[in-house]
Amino acid sequence: MTNEMALEALKWIIHDIDERRKEADKDRHDDFAKGRSLAYFEVSDMIRSRLEALDVVLEEEKEP
Repeated sequence: MTNEMALEALKWIIHDIDERRKEADKDRHDDFAKGRSLAYFEVSDMIRSRLEALDVVLEEEKEP
């Protein structure tokens, strides 16, 4: 696997994590959904911070 392919795979994974966080955010009155949203955010943040420590910065997705 080339570095470019690995980077694309990581972008795809983070995109999926962020989409699941957004889905959980839709139900703000449900404590379980709030916890899921926070967990997805923390996992996404952890991956991004590890990549940044390696000087790999993923483009930020712009939310509407």
